[in-house]
Amino acid sequence: RWTSAPGATSPLGQRVLRAYAERCAPCRLRHQELLDAANITPGSDAEGEPVISNCVALCKLHHAAFDRFFLRHPAGLRHRGSPVRPQRV
Repeated sequence: RWTSAPGATSPLGQRVLRAYAERCAPCRLRHQELLDAANITPGSDAEGEPVISNCVALCKLHHAAFDRFFLRHPAGLRHRGSPVRPQRV
């Protein structure tokens, strides 16, 4: 079972960053060394597939906030060609 985030340097991570124009979804930061490809649904979850639609580009700060539930992904939304921005809780 896939259990970790794709990471910015993995092939999937690179595709996620390109899908989000190499910007953090919430703040639009463009410093690639500070960006991560983060899971929306964890890989340990039955629906947590290793696909672009289950990932979001986040800067290190927003990734930490997302993992600690300070931000949430809009319910039921997945990436479908245009970036989806996480919402504040």
